[in-house]
Amino acid sequence: MRVSRFGARVIAAASAAAVMVVVGQSGGALPAQAEPGVTVPDDGERPAGGATDDTPVTNPETADGPLGDQITAAQIDLAQIAEETTAAESEWLAREDRLAGAQTAWTETAADLETAQAALDYAAGEAYTELSGVPEADLPDLSGLTPLGGEWDLPSLSADFDDAETAEAVARAALDAASLSADRAEGRYITLDAEFDRAQTELNELVEENREELEQLEREREAAAAEYSGDFSSEVDGWDAAPEAKKAVEYALAQLGDPYVWGAEGPDSFDCSGLVQSAYAYAGVSLPRVAADQYNATRDKPVDTEKLLPGDLLYWWDDPGSWQSVYHTGMYLGDGKMIQAPRTGDVVKISSIWFENFAGAHRVVDAVQTDPDAENPTQSPSDPGTTDPEPTPSETGSPSPSPSPTPSEEPSPTETPSSTPSPTDGEDTPTDDGGESPTPSADSAESATLTRESEA
Repeated sequence: MRVSRFGARVIAAASAAAVMVVVGQSGGALPAQAEPGVTVPDDGERPAGGATDDTPVTNPETADGPLGDQITAAQIDLAQIAEETTAAESEWLAREDRLAGAQTAWTETAADLETAQAALDYAAGEAYTELSGVPEADLPDLSGLTPLGGEWDLPSLSADFDDAETAEAVARAALDAASLSADRAEGRYITLDAEFDRAQTELNELVEENREELEQLEREREAAAAEYSGDFSSEVDGWDAAPEAKKAVEYALAQLGDPYVWGAEGPDSFDCSGLVQSAYAYAGVSLPRVAADQYNATRDKPVDTEKLLPGDLLYWWDDPGSWQSVYHTGMYLGDGKMIQAPRTGDVVKISSIWFENFAGAHRVVDAVQTDPDAENPTQSPSDPGTTDPEPTPSETGSPSPSPSPTPSEEPSPTETPSSTPSPTDGEDTPTDDGGESPTPSADSAESATLTRESEA
């Protein structure tokens, strides 16, 4: 297969950047983030896998043994909790914003009610004063309660007061509901945050106690994944990655070496889905915040792994067939490589794709056809026959320990930051000699460089 000039630049720049970037350094001046203008399509259909089934390529076998299995399970557990915690935090903040809006609305209606009450009281007082001087025989002619000068219209002012009183009551009820909703969302976040701290501590202890063995497992895993790089190309004949996808790749590569921090969306640290979301936002495309929702939102553009283009998204899940269990995502670069923010203690880096727990690959923006006779590399969604519930756009769901990436009426947000099954810094971890980190640009020749300044 042909390799596009862009694909060649991506691989060349990525290889150079992996050598140049210092692990733990933060980026210098970063590309300005564009206002997202395009949203991935969402037609409400059940999500499909990356191809005609949910395991597009045979998983390479690695002799991880009991320790490797234990570490992988701990990493997946942490990733899922981290995703849920980030989503819960986002939902809590969103509900706090709605609470602030409800508070403002109630304050305005309360002020209107106070004004209406004052106007009615004043008019009633004035009318009483004027009427007190009217002979008793003339009072039946004043049934309209309009003062002799016609200045006060008590029926109209009374109706205004009634309307203001009703509006204030409605706004007060909305404020009470918004306050309760925000409190529940905060409680959900606090609970998950504590679970995340526990899972993180357990994983850190496990890693520290078995560091040498884990480094060996990491090398074996990377070597096994690298054997499958021949199944990929950086361009599908007759099709080129969309400009938005290329721009997202450029942004992601500019973050090489930035530390993984769960819940982070940049500019100097990222979690897995935060990196993907920020990269596509820079390209003007809106994606959901967490990995499971990103999978769900791009499900109508599944791609076979042998037809991947730069910018395609790769997903991993814990429960095959259940999109809610997606816990990690990365972005395809070409030549069997991806860029990802793997886990706590690691950095944004380039890795070989592995297929343990692989959920599939999705395209965000349709590829550009360069050969009119070429076959479309993006397949129609297939139905893997899952029985997962449809995603709902409702506010949040009641607190539940099970993942539910799309919030429902009470706080049950879900998945985001994730860790990959690579427990230690492997051969793909960027290292540096103090130089610059190349950043490909759509207008550059073969590669551009992005100066990265050291973190304090």
